[in-house]
Amino acid sequence: MKISLVIHMLALVDEFQDARAVIREFERLIEHYDLRYYALYQRSQPDGITTRTSLTALTERWPDGWQKTYAERSYRLIDPVFLQIGSRSLGFRWRDTMTASVSAALRRRIDRMLGEARARGMADGYAFPIHSARGLVGGLVLGGKPVDLGPVEIALFETLARKLFWRLQAPEEAAAVPAVALTQREEETLHYLADGMTSAEISQRMSISVHTVDWYVNRLQMKLQARNRHHAVARAFRLGLLT
Repeated sequence: MKISLVIHMLALVDEFQDARAVIREFERLIEHYDLRYYALYQRSQPDGITTRTSLTALTERWPDGWQKTYAERSYRLIDPVFLQIGSRSLGFRWRDTMTASVSAALRRRIDRMLGEARARGMADGYAFPIHSARGLVGGLVLGGKPVDLGPVEIALFETLARKLFWRLQAPEEAAAVPAVALTQREEETLHYLADGMTSAEISQRMSISVHTVDWYVNRLQMKLQARNRHHAVARAFRLGLLT
């Protein structure tokens, strides 16, 4: 079953020390799904200074000539997938982003873009937003032939998107990582951080004070040798403490 391939890939993300090996294995996985093309994005304006979601690719593979056409015709400004990834919390299908509430002129531009995408082998696809406590931090976009992913597969790809994102943030840290022992409360706090919760939200969930939550977070940062709570989550994924 293809689901087993995704589960296997989730384990391999932590095993490979070379980020390039992770990418190669990921490319083999999505080819099994006939989703040959992809981009893993990082948000370049995470602090809300700009109103438009600005994403830059950490790694990507598109059909020959597509990136040039996409840039020259300013398709990013009208791409419904790209525009909606900033407002979605869960994975979604490309074809579900189309809306009737656009002008006739804009509809013609979108139809032209979609027609050119289909001609290059991208008839449909999926997008998976990646969030942290500070909001959207990136996203994974997959394109290729029309594929019906089930709810379990979508959930697995959402998890895989997060793991790939944090794994590629600082690939040089993947080697020679120390063993980390966490208490039960620290593990619980770490999982809530990975879910994007704030200290106040975690305190309510764990029935402890915000001060105590922050103490656990500081302990996690120290044990994981992390610069901040977001870096701690990234380190935890690479160490296999989060899946």
